[in-house]
Amino acid sequence: MSCLQIVPNACCGAVIGRAGSTIRTIVEDCGAHIKISSPEDCYPGVSDRVVTVTGQMEQVIRGSYLVITKVSEDPNYMGFGNVVFPYTNILPPQPHAPHNLHLPPQVSRCIGPTTL
Repeated sequence: MSCLQIVPNACCGAVIGRAGSTIRTIVEDCGAHIKISSPEDCYPGVSDRVVTVTGQMEQVIRGSYLVITKVSEDPNYMGFGNVVFPYTNILPPQPHAPHNLHLPPQVSRCIGPTTL
């Protein structure tokens, strides 16, 4: 199972940490594989990056939570709280996604508006 999160480039340092220390701690804690896209792989016109968390469902949920927590704690994130993401429909619909998913405000800001 995988979860894709759109994260402002300015906040990726909080997830990676000095010499990768934070992301290593997150991976050790949750057991999931976490990949952050390079700045060169951004969608045209935006500087946001994709964080992919892959593993068993429990690992993905825990890893996604830890990533979102790190991003929301980063002072650089405060400027992105009310940004409307112009590319929310780029990713293909997920056939197994629940249709009544209610996300806390800090999560929906982190991943952008959803239409689940």
